[in-house]
Amino acid sequence: MRPEKVFFPLKKVYDRWKIEFKQAFATEIYPEGDSKNPNSFVNINYTEEAQKGRVEEVEYDFLVNATGPKLKFEATEGLG
Repeated sequence: MRPEKVFFPLKKVYDRWKIEFKQAFATEIYPEGDSKNPNSFVNINYTEEAQKGRVEEVEYDFLVNATGPKLKFEATEGLG
């Protein structure tokens, strides 16, 4: 499949549920906080072009660290 067939904008989905979506990768996760911040937080680095390279410390109640699939089409005959 072409990427256009399997990619879709997640922000719209999360907005409906009032979940704050940030397109970024986690560099450090602190589930119990640290000496400066006792709350659960994660350090993220944005990947969206408009914010690329911007780093942020984000406190959370629930964290979903979605790593995404690593597809191996070549492992299935005919899909490679």
